[in-house]
Amino acid sequence: MARFDGHEVINLSSNNYLGLTTHPKLKQRALAALEQFGVGSGAVRTIAGTMSIHLALEEKISQFKQVEAAVVFQSGFTANAGTVQAILAART
Repeated sequence: MARFDGHEVINLSSNNYLGLTTHPKLKQRALAALEQFGVGSGAVRTIAGTMSIHLALEEKISQFKQVEAAVVFQSGFTANAGTVQAILAART
């Protein structure tokens, strides 16, 4: 469920499948992140560089998945491009 203009609705046209954009704990943590990091670097990671928050997220994901490392991409397109490159590079 999502809330728009004070009404609870089912939103079938977004990436907010779980309604997390309005979750109270996430809103609280987002405000804390704004205070610490500002509103962002002004560009995607591949342009503006890696921030400590990127590395912290990847570390938490790798621990959760119990793997050596994890990489977070900014979009599905870059995830696909990175995956294809890694697969092709491994064969050469």
